[in-house]
Amino acid sequence: IEQLRETGETLPSIYLHLLAPTARRLGELWESDECTFAAVTLGISRMHQVLLRFSPFFCANCAEDADGAHSALIIPVPGEQHTFGLLMLVEFFRREGWNVWSGAPKSMDELAVLLESERFDIVGVSTSTQRSLDALPGILRAIKKRSKNKNIKVIVGGRQFSEEPGLAKSVGADATAADGMGAVRLAEQLVDRSQ
Repeated sequence: IEQLRETGETLPSIYLHLLAPTARRLGELWESDECTFAAVTLGISRMHQVLLRFSPFFCANCAEDADGAHSALIIPVPGEQHTFGLLMLVEFFRREGWNVWSGAPKSMDELAVLLESERFDIVGVSTSTQRSLDALPGILRAIKKRSKNKNIKVIVGGRQFSEEPGLAKSVGADATAADGMGAVRLAEQLVDRSQ
């Protein structure tokens, strides 16, 4: 990554065109039993370390809790443990000056408490399993019902939505995006239209 940066590659480009595809490929290798759980865990862990190492450079000009900035809650479906893509997404939102809360709620009750205590403009929800996808319509209804912001917008992400973008509307989301940069642009448009 240092060598790529020395040749002029930007961190957003490295994140979108190297790290994201690598994470997807590790998932494919795991699903096809070509890679062990330990190998996938080590690979994803290393990519987490890369994100943490380069975060100060990625967000070198990020606004610090700017007054009037949009706010986003970026989470996996409660119970999900695949969070690498979400960590990258948080980086893109922060880079564009958004106030971002992220984490992995363990239950809908925990998520509801957060939604009722803070006013978010956008909630980004990621899913990686069929079980989580099946639960998503109910979760999105609960988000919209429990949110302090009655005009909240929901963007969904994950492999299923990359493969079938039309699925977003069928689960009750406002939209889906192909990558972190696209998600930020889409979020800005959705918030601007709702005001």
